[in-house]
Amino acid sequence: MRIQASHIYLFILMACALLSLIYISVLPVAWFDEVMDLDPAARWVLTGKHASIAWPIAGSNSICLVNLPLRELPFILATYIFGPHVWSVRLVFFIMALLAAFLFYKVAKHNFSNTSLALFFTILVAMDKGFLEMMRGCRPEVLELVFASALVLFTLRKSNFIAAIICVFAFYLHPASWVFLLLFLVYNFLHIATIQRIWLALIGLTSIALFYLYIQENVIVFFSQFIQSASMHSVKTGFLQNVINHFSQRWWQYWSIEWWWLLAYIGVHIILVLKIKKMSTVSKLLAVSIVLTGLYWFVLLTHNYRYTVFLNGLVALFYMQYLPVIGFITKRTWLQFAMVVLVLFPFIGRVVVAQAHYKQRNPYAVLHWLNTNLPTDSTLLIGESIGAYWSLQHASVTNFAHHTMAQNVNFSAYKNVYLLSRNQKLPISSTYPLRINPKVLGKEIVGKSYAGICLYRISNLHTFNSIVRRSQK
Repeated sequence: MRIQASHIYLFILMACALLSLIYISVLPVAWFDEVMDLDPAARWVLTGKHASIAWPIAGSNSICLVNLPLRELPFILATYIFGPHVWSVRLVFFIMALLAAFLFYKVAKHNFSNTSLALFFTILVAMDKGFLEMMRGCRPEVLELVFASALVLFTLRKSNFIAAIICVFAFYLHPASWVFLLLFLVYNFLHIATIQRIWLALIGLTSIALFYLYIQENVIVFFSQFIQSASMHSVKTGFLQNVINHFSQRWWQYWSIEWWWLLAYIGVHIILVLKIKKMSTVSKLLAVSIVLTGLYWFVLLTHNYRYTVFLNGLVALFYMQYLPVIGFITKRTWLQFAMVVLVLFPFIGRVVVAQAHYKQRNPYAVLHWLNTNLPTDSTLLIGESIGAYWSLQHASVTNFAHHTMAQNVNFSAYKNVYLLSRNQKLPISSTYPLRINPKVLGKEIVGKSYAGICLYRISNLHTFNSIVRRSQK
């Protein structure tokens, strides 16, 4: 049997899916992404109280409603089914990433019958640095890409009613995608029958009722916390500095490594200006969504490079529609393989480094060490993010907060307070057995790990305040 490009691409995707499983299982816990979203959701499942001292939002220690419900849903499901374990939480996001990749493939396959080309586009998206990072970091971008690709697919298939329903519920995920969702909601609403519009309105009202139950009827509290969170993610610089930060802190983090996204992003704007009359309606919608989303982020959202992954996904969906580009790549197999190598080279490098760091990054070894050395009677743990998982495994008697975001922590409310950190000038209660990172050819492998972390017993308020001084400011 003659080996075709589609067979090679399918093998690459399957192999990379397996490598991704290895990758996400041996990376340190991410604080601002994984833990802050997990903590209130898991405590709701484990204790029945939707509260968290991990969030630096006023009142969240009594009730924490800062996250939109779809953002918390994966964490709720993972905790409810498997418990608060590193592997299970990341497994749910891995499954969501597989679903996003599959839907990207279906969109590509809808536009052209070439299976090889559809798989090629799926590789470019699924092996992207940002896609992999968001998956292991349990970021909402993974779900945004699921909804975006499903929405485009049903719109292309003229299933406008289903597409409109997807839009309605996707608004409960993350504000970063709202411009895209609004444009597609209007388009699909205009392409459904009157009776379907009535049904859509009823579904929308039902979603509002479900949301009301989710926030436990605390409408004012939710909006107060949501606005506080939004203000933390809003732009606070002058215009010129905003322009600089928009590109240096939002885009360049990815473009400096995966420079083809820069070319693709610029290409969308050029094509929109020069070829707008020859573009399909969905292509126009995607192109306008990309331009307006970039503008929306520039004006309102802080310069976070993690948001970029969603826009990269929209760029990929656009080029799946724009047939002249498809035709150019289809006729040049060598170009396809060159682009695949460009994507796979950094991907494999990240997996290799993660595997070399396996002992130093193994979260379950750290959790075993914490269980051996920490009391569980009225205990507060602050510091390294892995501590959140230990705390959630004893949720009825322990709590966790990052030392830079300890605004809602009351030191006197706990019998035992510990700091999980490194390089602190404090008496060490216990030291993690692994002290150094592995070396290759005599050089230490660079990367975050748990090597060298220690437990420190915090015995007085003065010491505690000196540690959390940043959050107090």
